[in-house]
Amino acid sequence: MGTCGPAYVTYAESPLTFHAHYAESQPAGETSIRSAAYAKYTCKAEKDLLAGRNGEMSIADAIYGLLGWKVLGAEKIGGLDAVVVKKPGRRELVYGHTIHSMLHDGSIYTGYYWDYFLPLPALFKNPSILLMGLGGGTMPFQIESLYDGIQMEIVESEPKMIALSRIFLPRHLRSKVILGEGRGYLCRTKKRYDLILSDTYVGGKIPEGFLEGDFPEQAFSKLKENGVLAINYPFSRKNLGRRRSLIRNLSKLFTVMEVKYGKSPGNAIILCSRGLSPDYISNKILRVFDRNPGIASVAEAYARLRILRKRSDRQ
Repeated sequence: MGTCGPAYVTYAESPLTFHAHYAESQPAGETSIRSAAYAKYTCKAEKDLLAGRNGEMSIADAIYGLLGWKVLGAEKIGGLDAVVVKKPGRRELVYGHTIHSMLHDGSIYTGYYWDYFLPLPALFKNPSILLMGLGGGTMPFQIESLYDGIQMEIVESEPKMIALSRIFLPRHLRSKVILGEGRGYLCRTKKRYDLILSDTYVGGKIPEGFLEGDFPEQAFSKLKENGVLAINYPFSRKNLGRRRSLIRNLSKLFTVMEVKYGKSPGNAIILCSRGLSPDYISNKILRVFDRNPGIASVAEAYARLRILRKRSDRQ
């Protein structure tokens, strides 16, 4: 397995309080060094957004105002605009012209891919969950709202996105938000999880590190015996070859399945199971969610759970 490399790690413990650490690679164990300057920057980014002191917002306000929308916060991240917008009946976080988070007024369900992750915690009792990729926080907000007492570990690489998520969400998450690169954190942590959820996107693309190399081995080693890895991976003709390669690599360790969602044939979540059978996953989710009208389409999707490649299949 490759080296973890250095990673910044920030724990968001209260609305405007951050504690930052720098985690260095060490042959034996891990050393954390307090980085007060980084904590100060991260906290300032959120305070500026909450106070509305952002030069980009005046232009966005003018454009969106004509459409009856209200800009709640905006930032430049990686050269792309990230904007939190309040629209009639819902709010969105738009990053690089792509909706990265959405919540409807009065409902935790969105009608989009986030809903299809929601049944997975029901596979376990008191599940331990690692989510890589916060975005605006739609998925953890949904999971915390639907399941009593669940707390997740959430890894997000961009401090400005964490600040925007606090504006986007109607309430603060009770889960721990960790500022750092997901692959590095996965490599470093000594914990093992029931669920590892991957929703990592930068400008509409999955970072290369989550598509190749030793990512399958890292995820496998940090899952419990019956753990499940779930990857949001919509595909098209352009990335079909890479998707096949990823599935082939994952199937060396997991039974790989697919949950299709939406009308586009390329919309899919890849499920990778260490020990749970596809029938167990499908039947357990249907027992729990089949009578939930807000999530009927999700139950139907799991009823059609498709096996892409069994772990025992030859390469």
